[in-house]
Amino acid sequence: MRNLCAYALICAALMSCNCNSKCDQNKCCQGGDGKNAVVEAIMSRRSIREYKPEQIKPEELQTILECGINAPSAMNRQPWAVRAIQRKSLLDSMCNAFVEHIKQNADERMLKRISDPSYHPLFGAPKFIIVAADTANKYALNDRGMLIQTIQLAAESMDIGTCTIGSFMDYLRSPEGERFRQQLNLPEGYAIDLGITMGYKAQRPEAKPRDKAKAQVIE
Repeated sequence: MRNLCAYALICAALMSCNCNSKCDQNKCCQGGDGKNAVVEAIMSRRSIREYKPEQIKPEELQTILECGINAPSAMNRQPWAVRAIQRKSLLDSMCNAFVEHIKQNADERMLKRISDPSYHPLFGAPKFIIVAADTANKYALNDRGMLIQTIQLAAESMDIGTCTIGSFMDYLRSPEGERFRQQLNLPEGYAIDLGITMGYKAQRPEAKPRDKAKAQVIE
């Protein structure tokens, strides 16, 4: 966790100064108001389910992805493959195929969700990041978790929204989703794991309650 926060700190600090140049360490670790930039990003991040249509800037995406692949991994094996999809025709095709798949295979709860006219599998996000993990690496799922969290914190430090996606990934892992997996150029032996919607925020939801009893100190 300490390593994760250190890498996320680099991501957040990019918004207040250029850490590739020589600068005072305390300034790089803090925002302009003197607050800890990493803590601010962690505490302000929310799952965003409404997005503006425009793409984030290429340099923003590059920084976010670079922060992601600098997340810690066991023995530095880096057992992940990250694909950022922003081609609208591909995203539309994936979403339409997913909805048809749901109509044929889903339970009543999911059928009710897709019947809502405002429903969109990816919440209308202009960018969808897919993370695949090396199935031969027993630590891959742990490592990809740190990568995904680092990506989301880096995005939040730039006021860019994200949301982790699960059910859509079930479709991409199914035989019906094979045609889309083939377009991702994934290494052999890598399986699609989770997805992240990303874009400029069109909503700012309040934080949901947290159970502080879940974290305890043993003295």
